[in-house]
Amino acid sequence: MGVDEGPLFTVGTSSMGVAERTEPYAAAVNVTLVSDAVGMTTIAVPILLIVAPATTVQHSMWGEARRRTDSIYDCVRPTSPPPPIELAVGAEHDVFFTACDSEGMRVSHMIP
Repeated sequence: MGVDEGPLFTVGTSSMGVAERTEPYAAAVNVTLVSDAVGMTTIAVPILLIVAPATTVQHSMWGEARRRTDSIYDCVRPTSPPPPIELAVGAEHDVFFTACDSEGMRVSHMIP
């Protein structure tokens, strides 16, 4: 029994402009195989893309990120510093911090 050899194909992706999320992005490529033994058959090859960018201080900010689409938030720093927060002893107040990647998009992973 012999081994058939044929050209290999490569699938390339880019995560530029793709927001991080906890579940992978999924797609499939339909590949059609032709051989004398089985004739022609098509199989779906699954492709999973996990986007997990590093957080950068250059784009991270105090405050909340601005929503661009349903799943993408932009980190746009305000042009002026936010006003000071005054608290009474024993009072609590939420202060938002948004961690962002090198493209200025909010990240989804936890920061230590």
